[in-house]
Amino acid sequence: MPAGRQDDITIRLAVAGLDPESVEPAEMEALLHEAITVIETLRTLVGIKMEVLLEDIEPEGNA
Repeated sequence: MPAGRQDDITIRLAVAGLDPESVEPAEMEALLHEAITVIETLRTLVGIKMEVLLEDIEPEGNA
């Protein structure tokens, strides 16, 4: 892994979940806040994709 690059959020969450007592409370808080941000971003992107897909659907019937 390149120097200075952090592991993916899912990997860091999994490691923290395996041994939560090894993670400082402030580090766990930061990790959870980052996870929240990632989840919100993904939800937004999925919503945008769904809007684009719906706009591209041709109407049925006699339009």
